[in-house]
Amino acid sequence: MLEPIIWIIAIELTGIVGIPISFKLFPNLPDKGYTINKALTLILIGYLFWALSTTGLVNPSTYIAILCVGLLTLASTVLLINNFKAIKNYLRSEYRIIILTEIIFLTLICAWIAIISGSASINHTEKPMDFAILNALVSATQFPPEDPWFSGHSISYYYFGYLIMAIFTKLTAVPSEISYNLAVATIPALAGISIFGLSTNLSRLSGARLRTAITIGVLSILALTMISNLAGPVEFLYHRGWLNQSIIEWLNIKGLDGQISTSGGYFPESAWWWWRSTRLIDTVIHGISMDYTITEFPFFSFILGDLHPHMMAIPFFLLSLSVCLNLYCDKTPLNFSWIKNNPLQIIVISIIIGAQGFLNSWDLPVIWFLLGLVILVHNLHISSCSRPSIYIVIDS
Repeated sequence: MLEPIIWIIAIELTGIVGIPISFKLFPNLPDKGYTINKALTLILIGYLFWALSTTGLVNPSTYIAILCVGLLTLASTVLLINNFKAIKNYLRSEYRIIILTEIIFLTLICAWIAIISGSASINHTEKPMDFAILNALVSATQFPPEDPWFSGHSISYYYFGYLIMAIFTKLTAVPSEISYNLAVATIPALAGISIFGLSTNLSRLSGARLRTAITIGVLSILALTMISNLAGPVEFLYHRGWLNQSIIEWLNIKGLDGQISTSGGYFPESAWWWWRSTRLIDTVIHGISMDYTITEFPFFSFILGDLHPHMMAIPFFLLSLSVCLNLYCDKTPLNFSWIKNNPLQIIVISIIIGAQGFLNSWDLPVIWFLLGLVILVHNLHISSCSRPSIYIVIDS
């Protein structure tokens, strides 16, 4: 029972280490990056561990993981000393957001640990594959790590998310069969505070009062982590017997057989009824699927518990969006002079953006496009007294 507590403490401590770094990196955001400093710190620790281990000069051991945390702590301490008064004033002025962020994170991670504990087995869907990759990284003696499925070859996959969780498995000494589920619970918690920060910062930059911004932020958490498509309401209506046959046939959801339910129950009775919500696009003719399409959404992925890159990348993609927002709000042109004057930001931003390809390669073109668009729009309007409003809609 101590393992979840140890895991949460480790995440919290590394987040504290990242406060001076996020303060320096996100000066244009109202919360100075506090809501995303946990995701930021995880990426930086993971990158340092990977970079040192890939040289071949050191083994990817627990001692190297501790060294990476120590190096990051040292850099953070230097920034804290050089900006002590400013950071102190910032923490004092933003204490409401800081406290609320921690409450949200702890609530989400504890809630998901409780949910996952109800079905903690790692023996169905694609969990065995994810578990094998996690174990390969935990037990790796050199980098690149050996492929657990193809002996004699290195892992040919975007495994950075697994690496981050493997590092914390080492740091906390939590067995991997437990850390796997703790990692699954960590992702929605990180995603929740990341989208909360992005939404509240956007609202406050648009002139909204703090209370309004917080309300929008909380709603964004619900939208990202707890709301699905309309398959849920359809299932409820169907199993209450409130949908007639013509509507069911028109919806053409595979698994709903077109017969009115007479059970009168509030919940579907089949074990995998919830699976249908991610397989809505599928024309079935004579029992044959013609256009089988997977349409997963975050809440489904969290419930399913497959530790896939597309799920692990969610909070870090939101971190990248906050990078874009911070750059857009800069008061100077984003040109070579800006690069020369902001070496720390360039290094860390490069790591954050580059990590998207290592976390989930499909996200990299998207963030490249958004980053380029932000730089273009920012530079086109930098001389204007009032910038056009930005509305970022995140469709989970």
